[in-house]
Amino acid sequence: MSVVVAASPSGVRLAQLPPLALYVHIPWCVKKCPYCDFNSHQARGDVPERAYVEALVADLEFALPDVWGRRVHSVFFGGGTPSLFSADAIEALISAFPGPSRRKNSAATAKPA
Repeated sequence: MSVVVAASPSGVRLAQLPPLALYVHIPWCVKKCPYCDFNSHQARGDVPERAYVEALVADLEFALPDVWGRRVHSVFFGGGTPSLFSADAIEALISAFPGPSRRKNSAATAKPA
């Protein structure tokens, strides 16, 4: 039996590439809570949803060479109030994540905005 060894861009050699766990930070809230230490801000009017999603996707595409070949195992949306973003915006982000069968075992929980 042979062991397949994968090399990362940094040259580290692993027997198997570990899965990825992604954190997506949505920094806007309906109201900033006084106890919150997260980088979050009270939304004043419409949040810049489209521009923010485009920036996150561009950042992900920039990082892809560093994570090529790794499967996304879990995604956590947090920060301010992710439910301020539309379902279409969240879908656009999820569609940008590398890995097959994005919806196979998906679940979502959100607190009302």
